[in-house]
Amino acid sequence: YTLKGLGSGNWKGDLQPVVRVGYYDPNIDANVDPSMVAASNFGGNDERTDIEVGLNYYLRGHEMKFQLSYDRQQFDQSDIKPANNEVIFATQVWY
Repeated sequence: YTLKGLGSGNWKGDLQPVVRVGYYDPNIDANVDPSMVAASNFGGNDERTDIEVGLNYYLRGHEMKFQLSYDRQQFDQSDIKPANNEVIFATQVWY
């Protein structure tokens, strides 16, 4: 969804809200026991849920874009591996 014509002057642009939900389980045949895994990228947490919300702001059509997003990664065994939170701000210029 795009909200068109927000702002004024040189900063008049279009705003796009973004929402994404993802689920990752690398081994759906087994539920990994964290105490049985010595070293892995997930510390024994084989299931992860991602929730991301953000905004895209386009200036002068799509010649310039600002992006702001927040991502939360929650793991299956939250007492062993706590959730990760990430905020990203990015810009992009096209000419």
